[in-house]
Amino acid sequence: DEITEMINNTLTEKGMRSVILYYGYREKSTADLANIIRSYNDENNEVVAVHLDYIKRIRPGRTDAAATANEKAELNAIMNELKLICSQFNIPIVTGHQLNREAARMVDDVVKQGGFNKTDQALGRANISVAWEVMEVADFLALINIENNGETKMLMIKAAKQRDIDSSTDSTITAIRHPFISPQSFALKMI
Repeated sequence: DEITEMINNTLTEKGMRSVILYYGYREKSTADLANIIRSYNDENNEVVAVHLDYIKRIRPGRTDAAATANEKAELNAIMNELKLICSQFNIPIVTGHQLNREAARMVDDVVKQGGFNKTDQALGRANISVAWEVMEVADFLALINIENNGETKMLMIKAAKQRDIDSSTDSTITAIRHPFISPQSFALKMI
């Protein structure tokens, strides 16, 4: 509640507001999302960004067999439909997706070897779970991990794709770390 209030106060100062809507698992499709955006866009309001907490919580708008045959096909359809919504409304959609089991194993190995703050070196684009189309369609993709050794807790963010930059290898990708208030906290330090 405190964080929501802080965000809303900051937005209000700039003449903006946030609207948070909750729906059940796969209750809404990408077509529903487009209609929700349309319902908020009027002469007084304009949707400027959408934050979808997890890509698998929405269904594709398409219902044909090619879009719903399996999880990979669904993710491909969802990503392409979200990309179309971005284009139609000229807004970003920020969402989350899982990394694969190999990524978890690699991070665990790095941590076991004392490299809790080097997890970015273990993670790359190949660690995207289920559907490579998630990486192909996204304009920007970042890998996120919480690094915590009990004394220091950092949020690691590694850019894995940025469409306007030619980054054909992981060696060109950079990572940043931002500290949490404490190892027990989920709040980031203000810098």
